[in-house]
Amino acid sequence: MLSSIKHRNNKQKYYLLNYLSLLIPNFFYRNNLRKKLNSLSDFDFDYIKNRVNYYNKINKEIKLNKDVESLNNFKIKNFHRTYFFDTYQYTRFFEKRLKLKTLFGDITHSPDVPSIVKSRPINENNQNSIYKIMDLKENYALNHSKKLEQSLQLNKRLFNTYNRITQKKLGRTLSGINIDLGCGDKSFTEYLKTIDIISYPYDYPSFDIEKDQLEHKDESIDFVTMNAVIEHIKNQDNIFKEIRRVLKKNGLVFVRTPNWQMDQKNFYNDPTHVKPYTPQSLKQTFELYNLKTIFIEPGLIEKSWFWWQLPEKIKWITASLIKGGSKSITGLAMKDYPRKK
Repeated sequence: MLSSIKHRNNKQKYYLLNYLSLLIPNFFYRNNLRKKLNSLSDFDFDYIKNRVNYYNKINKEIKLNKDVESLNNFKIKNFHRTYFFDTYQYTRFFEKRLKLKTLFGDITHSPDVPSIVKSRPINENNQNSIYKIMDLKENYALNHSKKLEQSLQLNKRLFNTYNRITQKKLGRTLSGINIDLGCGDKSFTEYLKTIDIISYPYDYPSFDIEKDQLEHKDESIDFVTMNAVIEHIKNQDNIFKEIRRVLKKNGLVFVRTPNWQMDQKNFYNDPTHVKPYTPQSLKQTFELYNLKTIFIEPGLIEKSWFWWQLPEKIKWITASLIKGGSKSITGLAMKDYPRKK
């Protein structure tokens, strides 16, 4: 009885709040979205675009047919109200001229074009079956993509930070051959080429990080980078075994990932995030694969070493609050001793 009342009250609250939201002009949401996107760094924007494509299994530009209606015709009177509200919470952020393909109800096939669905079959590749408004986000990302020059500059700063850590902790500079896992737009690899470092980019769909083997010989790689990748992997066993296999003795692996302790509230806002890490769990992951932990600190980019020298109790919160700060972790580990049997 109590359960039934609670369910009914929650349902009434759901519809009440959603009907009230229809009174707010859409331009308010669009302006808010524009402000948020303009505040993102180049790295954040390229990362979003890469994750949208990964989540949708889209690797090329797709144009919707002329018969697909625009958002201007997406109105509550034309749909089941629950389906409408669940979708409208995303579509209201976008211009009415954009198109939207919906397939509500129980879907037993994979759509021919990217479509918003309520359900999708489990026995197909689910191409174009999108639970959220990801095709619109991809369209927005493609239309507002940053210039390669800006992306190169950002990745230069990222590399400079990695190199500085290496110099400070190990007394050497990064050089030789790199593998960049989860490479996105490949701009990290492109930057390394400008400083005479050979870099091999790997990313979905051509490379499945949880199953595939790296196309390199044993002990042939000087350093591996994983920038905002590890949190998207359910099982890290395959890739860490591969990393250890291809790294030379004293080879390095850099991992940058959100810090669960600092950003629990927002971590699962990205539907492709599946496994959170803390500084301690990242260290344990390194050690599980016999990689010696060299550095685990806040993921600051080109900031003073001073911030990493603060006491453990305050450094993480301080790093998140300073200008250009970060709630992420940067970890560095080294292959320097035999694999345990």
